Amino acid sequence: MHVNSTSSSTTDLLNYAKLILSKVSFDEHLFRREIRKFLTELKPEDCGLLKNWCLQEFGHTYQLVLLEEFAEHR
Repeated sequence: MHVNSTSSSTTDLLNYAKLILSKVSFDEHLFRREIRKFLTELKPEDCGLLKNWCLQEFGHTYQLVLLEEFAEHR
């Protein structure tokens, strides 16, 4: 069975983004900076998945930050 390495690498990057954002969520500046970085590195469909995950995980704390960053990325 052949595994698509592109799909695997984007999934890895998305999972890595989730890990890093979880670790820096204590600081708004770091959190915002990491979101910006990942939004430039992820594919558009993965950015949508990241947005949904971020809103679910951090929306109660960083809703405005998330809405601003994801709106600017479009």
